[in-house]
Amino acid sequence: MQVRKYEASTIKEAVDMIKKDLGPDAIILSTKESQNSPQNKKVLITAAVSEETFNRKRVVEQTMSSKEIEKLMTKSAREQKQMINHVYTNLTNKVEEKRRTITARNYASIPDDIVEDTARERVQAAAKAAAAANKFIEDRPTPKKSAVPTNIVSGKDTIKIDELRGEIKRLQGMVQSINAGIQNVPAASVAYPGSRHGIPQELSYMYEKLMGEGFLEKTVVELLKQAHGQLKENVRKKGLLEAWIAKWIYANTDIVKEKLKEKFHVFVGPRGVGKTSSLVKMASHLVIKERKRIAIISTDNNKVGAVEQLRIYSQILNVPFIAVSKGQSLNPYLATMNGVDYVLIDTEGQTLSQLSEIDHLKSIIPQGMAGVRVHLVLSALMKDDELFSLGRRFRAVNYHDILLTNLDQLRRHGVVVNLQSQLKTPYYAFAIGPMIPEDFEWASKERILDLIFKISNSKWEGDAND
Repeated sequence: MQVRKYEASTIKEAVDMIKKDLGPDAIILSTKESQNSPQNKKVLITAAVSEETFNRKRVVEQTMSSKEIEKLMTKSAREQKQMINHVYTNLTNKVEEKRRTITARNYASIPDDIVEDTARERVQAAAKAAAAANKFIEDRPTPKKSAVPTNIVSGKDTIKIDELRGEIKRLQGMVQSINAGIQNVPAASVAYPGSRHGIPQELSYMYEKLMGEGFLEKTVVELLKQAHGQLKENVRKKGLLEAWIAKWIYANTDIVKEKLKEKFHVFVGPRGVGKTSSLVKMASHLVIKERKRIAIISTDNNKVGAVEQLRIYSQILNVPFIAVSKGQSLNPYLATMNGVDYVLIDTEGQTLSQLSEIDHLKSIIPQGMAGVRVHLVLSALMKDDELFSLGRRFRAVNYHDILLTNLDQLRRHGVVVNLQSQLKTPYYAFAIGPMIPEDFEWASKERILDLIFKISNSKWEGDAND
């Protein structure tokens, strides 16, 4: 999946850029006006196209001259699509012809009907063999009596023969039952990924893909049923289905649009999720990249080295640092922060499993003040149920958004969609590695699509007002 942003003076100009870059099959995910200045208004459009369709367009363009490409761009989207498909089909046919020329030797093949009937024939052959064995025993000639008997059947042998005959009949019945069962299995009863939820078989590959990416099963079923209902027959087209899913994810994820609107930023969360390091990354980002004046306050009196760690980073960044003792109020310190743009406040890691922890954390968070934003810091490495539980517990302190860490250590990123679907809380920022400040990103919908569809491994330069 290719997801890209385009900025232009008009929508028509942006659409032309998208058509030239991504091709006629591109889907527009969002459009909005850029707020740079009233005199210089810009249109910002996010568009996406499947990797397969994008690569097909690139292959075709490599065979065309610059004049042919310019001529192609002047045509309508439908004509472009027809021309690209026509040229690509011709190219693949030529490649296939060359392959057939190189591989001239005929190889033996097994007809499909033989493959399909192999199991049935084996069962039938076994049944015939069993019947023949039974008939042989029943038709065995009776030995003639003679004065001197040469072949005497004892009572034990008779019992063994009767037992063998009964065993053969029992096996015959079992074979016939198996054979009848094979013949009567309806095609519709064959299981495939998603079949128990009523997902059409043509969508089973996408069901398997999204489940493998770590999406909640309930979300996958809902998403694919919506796709099937809206796309109808077009749901069979892989590129179109992927683009529809990208658009669904884009529309159903939420991020904080004005990241730096508030002055006071409080970081809360459980122990060990990277809360303090996320604060340091954001502080470094604000100082180095945003050129802002900040101050750092630590209220964590329990974690060994937490205060010293923040004190050292504050000295490196050359910003004010205050360590608040347990029981002290923040308000007197906050009143002295008129000369800075932002104040970042670190808190002790807690799970809020007890009422006393909730009361203590509430006492730290500035109350009755304007411009306060509370960030819940969570690790993407946690299990879904644990994340959902923590998100619900921390609602007691009225957090505003989520800062998600350890995204670089994940192989499956469905958790990013799962967490939002359960908590209905916007994302503020992402921590994507150990580097400071390089591995801090403002959350964006484009980054979420990048993580889900594995578009790139690069860092995204997010916008604080996006």
